[in-house]
Amino acid sequence: MAILSGASLRAKSIHFSVKANSGVERSVLAIENLAFCAGEQIALCGPSGSGKTTLLNVLLGLKLLPGADISWDNIKLSSLSPSQQDRWRREHVGIVFQQFHLHPKLSPIDNVLLSEHFGAFRVSPGIRLRAQSLLDQLNVPARRNTEQLSRGEMQRVALARAFLRRPRILIADEPTASLDVATAKTSFAMLSELCREAGTTAIITTHDQNLAATLDRRLDLKEGLLCEP
Repeated sequence: MAILSGASLRAKSIHFSVKANSGVERSVLAIENLAFCAGEQIALCGPSGSGKTTLLNVLLGLKLLPGADISWDNIKLSSLSPSQQDRWRREHVGIVFQQFHLHPKLSPIDNVLLSEHFGAFRVSPGIRLRAQSLLDQLNVPARRNTEQLSRGEMQRVALARAFLRRPRILIADEPTASLDVATAKTSFAMLSELCREAGTTAIITTHDQNLAATLDRRLDLKEGLLCEP
C-alpha cells in the first residue's frame, strides 16, 4: 500500500453568483463546508454550466471569492501572496486538461519535460528518468512525434506530464471527454492507479457516472449546492 502523500482540504464559505441577461442573479456556488482527506479520489459531477470548473479554480486559488476560506494541509491560500500561490501550485498540483495542450511536433518525452525547460537550463537526469519511466508505465512510445499518436496515447502523455513532479494534488477537468468509451475507461483507470500509487489527492470532473463510481466519493453539483448520492 502506498504511503499517503496527498494533501487534505478544508474549505468554507464558497459563494459565487452571476447575473443573467434578465438582471436576476443565479447562484453558481453556495457551499458552506467542504473537506477531502489526504489521498482521497473525488468524482465531481454535474451538468455543463453547473460550476464544476469554477469550483476547481476556487479550490486552487485561481479564482478568489470574498469570504472564501480554502486551506490545504492547514495552508490558507488567501494568506499567501500571488507569487507564493503560484509556487505552491507549481510544487504541489498536477493538472490534466480536457484538451491535452501538447506540442504536436515534439516527442512524447519532450512534451512531458517541456515545462521543466522553463525553470532550468538543463533538465536533471533524475527528472528525465522519471519521465521515461512514466511513459513506459503508460505504454507510450517516448520518441515518436506526438501528432502521430492516438487520442488515448495523447491523453497518457498528458497524464505523465501531470505526474512528473509527484503532485500531492491532482486536478482533472473532464479528462476523458474527447475519448471513445473503451479508451476513456482505460485512461481513467490509469489516472486512478497513478493517484493510488502515489497517495495523491484527486478531484476529477466527469459526466460519466460509471467512471465516477470507481472513485472513493462522488459529489454532485446542482444549483450551486454539493450533494453526495
